[in-house]
Amino acid sequence: EVRAYKDVVNAKAINALVHADDSESVKAILDAAKADNAAYTYDAAITVSENKSALDAIAFNAAEAAEAQRKAEVRAYKDVVNAKAINAAVASAAEAGGRVTVPAGTWRTGTVWLRDGVELHLDVGAVLKASEDLADYNAEDAFPGNRGAPNEGWNGGHLVIAYKCRDVAITGPGTVNGSGESFFAGPQAPVADTYSYKDWRKAKGPERPGRMLVFWQCRGVRIENVTLRDSPSWACFVMGCDDVVIRDYRVRNGPLNECTDGLDIDCSRNVLVERADIDAGDDAIAIRAGARELGFDKPCENIVVRDSVLGST
Repeated sequence: EVRAYKDVVNAKAINALVHADDSESVKAILDAAKADNAAYTYDAAITVSENKSALDAIAFNAAEAAEAQRKAEVRAYKDVVNAKAINAAVASAAEAGGRVTVPAGTWRTGTVWLRDGVELHLDVGAVLKASEDLADYNAEDAFPGNRGAPNEGWNGGHLVIAYKCRDVAITGPGTVNGSGESFFAGPQAPVADTYSYKDWRKAKGPERPGRMLVFWQCRGVRIENVTLRDSPSWACFVMGCDDVVIRDYRVRNGPLNECTDGLDIDCSRNVLVERADIDAGDDAIAIRAGARELGFDKPCENIVVRDSVLGST
């Protein structure tokens, strides 16, 4: 087997292997090829000291160092809050631009902050599960303009935040679960033929977490092939952004869970939403103009929604 970097001319090693007539010759040839290619391989690991018994490591590797692509994989256990590990992986991936992969399993976490050039990828069977503890979320003043809505029972805490980022993404086929059932009072009742906002389920306590995914003043946003489920408030908030693609996007929120919109696009330009499948408790998609919240005037422009199925209460 020839293991070599694709940008190196490997003819010498391959031809030598064709003519090798014993295992020792093969080993020598492969060792030489490996040495020739040492400059083109990259492999590193960062061990997480906190929760070491439960959290083994975050492993970083780059299959193609010449392209400066870094891939990170989060390995953790479902019974610990993994926000620190995931944020560490995002920070490392941001150094060169790359992907943070959350593997199959249910990973409980508080607020995750995305950074420039990072894709948060939820693998098959992966569930990013929101913590049920409000202390695990960002503070209300985490960034300018952030707020809650006390009259609707939600605060300024979010599960994922991208603030003034460029080229960020959340991709599936995994799931983001906002643990809404932990924050709403009473059982989920069937939806009647007629109802009013008075029938909505309210927060158990004085407040619940706010908008689940927040992209604030970002450029180059991609949300693709991911499922958002059981959000405690709006599932995804795109505020003051440019050049946004939301594709194969699925939302499943409780139909009577108060103010659990499927997607809110505010003061943003050049937005494409296609093949969305949304069943939300309140607006399926809302296109807004909240300049006061953003802090300056910016109209919504050039927004396309197509080939989508939208369910709204």
